[in-house]
Amino acid sequence: MVKLSKSKVSYILSAVVVVAVLIYFYPELQKISQNGADKVIVPENYPTGTKVFIYNSLPPNFPSEIILENKELTYSGTVTAPKTPNKTTVSYISDSKITDLVKMYENVFKTNNWSIASKSVTNKLAIFQISQETQKITFTLVPIKDKGVMVTFQYQR
Repeated sequence: MVKLSKSKVSYILSAVVVVAVLIYFYPELQKISQNGADKVIVPENYPTGTKVFIYNSLPPNFPSEIILENKELTYSGTVTAPKTPNKTTVSYISDSKITDLVKMYENVFKTNNWSIASKSVTNKLAIFQISQETQKITFTLVPIKDKGVMVTFQYQR
């Protein structure tokens, strides 16, 4: 029978504990390496090095002062590519009318010191270009037949 010294037993136990901790925390460690994303896609048809980070909730650095309706997000993601700014898109479907959403978001933007650089509003489409300091966002409202209005925020960092 092989006798193990106390130092070897301690070393083996320490290694087992470290491996167990890494296995337990692996999903969280993986999220950290994925910029907090719930899923990362590396598209083959995009330039080399491009990644798409998909989130189940708002992406990191989404402007907190922009208030969203309490709706499930239809898309929340960031596209990163070498030598280009990160492009983030967040969207959801609203039950509200496009005219009500225009009024609501104009108020949200003005109240939170976002400048409306341009806007185009019809009963079929609304597009706003808003900015605050160096941050610029394209905000769109598009009715979707029998579903509601698609509310989308697109910005670069």
